[in-house]
Amino acid sequence: SASIIRNSAGDEVGADFGNLSVTVTSDSFSIPVSITGRHIDLELIGSTSNRFGATLPDTGDLGVYPDGTALRIAGAGFNVEIVESTTANIPDGSITVGGLSGGYSGVTFVYSSRSGKWNLQSVGLVNP
Repeated sequence: SASIIRNSAGDEVGADFGNLSVTVTSDSFSIPVSITGRHIDLELIGSTSNRFGATLPDTGDLGVYPDGTALRIAGAGFNVEIVESTTANIPDGSITVGGLSGGYSGVTFVYSSRSGKWNLQSVGLVNP
């Protein structure tokens, strides 16, 4: 089907989409992800200051995902650093997303059932 279903905010919705917003309230924050389909959009909000050492969740607690499940993270407000952990595979150990200078505008992870990890696939533009 070529149909695209959108909510009143213009976000794509339906069986394959999930739209989330998370406020990162402390350093070393575990970012919750609710798997509602194969395409998840997550907005990260940095609360009242930059946050460091955030990690993606233990996927074993969330069920089994099909290969290719995409998690798109967009930063808003303050910068949030996501670090490599047992559930994320990030080259060089960390990546910073957010709305401030030096942070990426967004990142995309794809889940691999073989490794059991979210693997970083692409990054957005660096904020000036």
